[in-house]
Amino acid sequence: MSNPSGSNPFKTLWDGKKAPADDVAGNVGELYGVTYSIGTEASDTANVITVGMQLTDFFGVNLAAPAGMMAFIADDAAGITAGSAHSTSPVIEGGTGVMRILTTDVCWHLTCEADGTISIDFEDSGTQTVYLVLVMPDGRFAISDAITHAA
Repeated sequence: MSNPSGSNPFKTLWDGKKAPADDVAGNVGELYGVTYSIGTEASDTANVITVGMQLTDFFGVNLAAPAGMMAFIADDAAGITAGSAHSTSPVIEGGTGVMRILTTDVCWHLTCEADGTISIDFEDSGTQTVYLVLVMPDGRFAISDAITHAA
């Protein structure tokens, strides 16, 4: 089952069967990236910022099936420092996805809609800047631009 270059184009599945190996970077239709759309407090409901996400595969094509991923907020743009909770718990906006709370107000397991979209409303009556971090299946962080509440 090997080719002349010496690499193996197959992988062994959990049940011992062989399947074609994944591409190094990912396959069509598998979660790989995200495009963020961050609202502003001035245009959204008072003190609420809606963060929309469109999940994509390696080729930048919008997902066409639900996918799940870990998400958390961070205080820095590198996703290293744990974020501070908002004054009101974040919620799924308009029924676009599912949020399962892992750590109240700062860490969740998210499931997108069948079209690869999900939106979260962040509300804070004070001033705060955080970054939303999605953990991709291969462990990479996909970090949003700043989500800034000006009060």
